[in-house]
Order: sequence, then structure tokens, then C-alpha cells
Amino acid sequence: MQPLHLSLPGPAASRVTVFFLYYTCVGMLYTFAVTAGDALFLSCADHDKIQSLLSWVYVGVAACSVLLTWGYQVALERFSRVRLFMGTQFFLLVSIALFRLVLPHAREIDGFYFILVVWLEMCGLLSITLFFSFSGDYFTAHGAKKAYGIINGGLSVGTVLAGVLTGPVVRMAGAENLPWLCCILVGCAVIFSGLISRWFRPVEAAPGKAGASPEKIRSAGDYTRFARWICIAVILGMVAYV
Repeated sequence: MQPLHLSLPGPAASRVTVFFLYYTCVGMLYTFAVTAGDALFLSCADHDKIQSLLSWVYVGVAACSVLLTWGYQVALERFSRVRLFMGTQFFLLVSIALFRLVLPHAREIDGFYFILVVWLEMCGLLSITLFFSFSGDYFTAHGAKKAYGIINGGLSVGTVLAGVLTGPVVRMAGAENLPWLCCILVGCAVIFSGLISRWFRPVEAAPGKAGASPEKIRSAGDYTRFARWICIAVILGMVAYV
């Protein structure tokens, strides 16, 4: 019996492979971002305030995710989808780099580590949300039934790889340099999205697929509802943690 990706047509198999690798990168980014944020927050923040701030980390992540998702949806009406998507990722890259550059002076900035952990965890979560918003342009609902079962495995692979690499990386470079690794992975995500937009046609632009738009997996409305569910899930996680 052939593996599922080999049973797909040639172009579909190559598309699934690229998205699988892209999602592996996203999985690594999410793991390193959460690890870096938690490690720096728990080891460097004021220990008297950590206990009271832990629950608010989840609230901050949820609030930032929903606000940025809402802003992304509004911007979709004004900018090219691919350029906006890549621009959003580039914004995340620059913001993480700025946080890392300020890190040596963090002791002088009240609440810096709290903001840092919220932002890094939000970047990891938003990268997953953006991935599915982007991939929804390249698969119909019918095609996704076969493809997403394989593509979703990329998140597990990326999480495992990042988990294995975290220890050696921290021993060699220190936890304070994990944000630089996050920047590299965000940059890889930008490259992946750029290559995908050049190599493959979105569903609505494919020849003979003028009626494919209703089959798209994520419309703007679906994207917003997805973000709301993320917010609810994060808040419930906060309540369970407390």
C-alpha cells in the first residue's frame, strides 16, 4: 500500500511536501518561542511577582492574539494577501529581534520579562494561526481531507525536533539567545511562504477553478471565529492552571 502522499497526483504531492516542511518550521518556532519566553520570565523576572503574574500571561497572550488577528483581517481588505502575510511575519521577526537587543538592559525596564513572555508565546501561537490562513488558499475542502492529515504531522515533527535541540542549544548559547533562533525560524517561514506563492497557484486563481472560492477552508470570517476560539481556549487554560 502506497503512502498517502505518494498516492496524490505529482503537483499535489509536491505541494503537500512543501507545506509539511513549512509546518515543521512553524512547530519548531512555536516550541522555541514558548521555551524562550518561559525560561527568561521564570529565571529573570522579579520572583515576588512571578506567582501573581503567571495567570495574566495567558490573558495577555489571548488579548494580543485576538487584536493582531483582527488587525490582520482588517488589513486584508487593503493589501495583497501574500504581501500582507509575509509582511506580518517580517513584523514578528523584527519585533523579536528588538526584544533580544533590549534584553541586556531588561533589568532597568519594569515588567519587561512579562511583556517578553507574552509576546513570544503570542508569536508562536499566531504563527500557527497564520499558517492555516495561508494554507487555506491552496487547498479546497475536498483536497484538504487528504492533505491536512499529512501536513498536520509537521507540527509534531517540529515540536519533537525543537524539544531535542533545546537542551544542546541552551548549553552552547544560553537561554537568552533563543530569541535569535526564533528570528531565524520566522525568516524561514517568510521564505517558505514566498516560495509557495511563486510555485503554486491559490485555489481561486487556478485555471478552471473560478467556482472554487466557496470551497476554501478559511475565509476571513472563519479566520476571525478561529481566533475567538483560540482566545477562549487560552482563557480556559489559564483558569485550569490557576
